[in-house]
Amino acid sequence: MELKMNCLICLLFLVSSVFCNDDDVVASRRFNIRPDPSKQSTDLVWDDVKCTFTYQAMGGTNEDWEIAIFRAEEHQITCMVNRADKMTTYLVFQSFSLKVNGAKLAVGQPYNRNNEALSPIEFVEVPKKNMVKNSKEFKNEIGKVTLWAQYGELKEEL
Repeated sequence: MELKMNCLICLLFLVSSVFCNDDDVVASRRFNIRPDPSKQSTDLVWDDVKCTFTYQAMGGTNEDWEIAIFRAEEHQITCMVNRADKMTTYLVFQSFSLKVNGAKLAVGQPYNRNNEALSPIEFVEVPKKNMVKNSKEFKNEIGKVTLWAQYGELKEEL
C-alpha cells in the first residue's frame, strides 16, 4: 500500500510540474553565480519550507540564476533553480545539490543546458535528506534543477 501511495505521489508531482506557471510562484529570488572553485550556496524560504542550492562552478562568466518555490497543490511544492530569463548557461559545474527542508518525499530531476533531463547515472536522489545531487558520473552540465515535495500535514483518506 505504501509503495502504491509513493508511486501516486510521484505521478502527481510530475503532472503538477508540467502545469506550473508564474501564477503558482509563491517565492523567488535572483542570485549571481560566479566561477569559483569553492562551494557556494543560496536558499529561499516560504512558509515552513526552505530550498537550498549548493554548487561549485567554473568557466563562463558571472550569470544571473533564479531560485523559486511553486505551490502546485494544497500539500505539494516545487523547488526550482535555473538560469534567469531562460538564458543558456556557459558555466561548468563541478558539483550541485538541491535540498528542501520542511517537506518530505522529495523527488528530483536535473536538466542540462538544453532543458533535457539528465541521465539517471549523472545524479543521485537522497530521500532521507530530501535532496538531489550530482553523482560521480555527472558530466558537469546543468541548466535547471527541480525538486518536488510534500509539505504540511497530510490526511489519509479512508
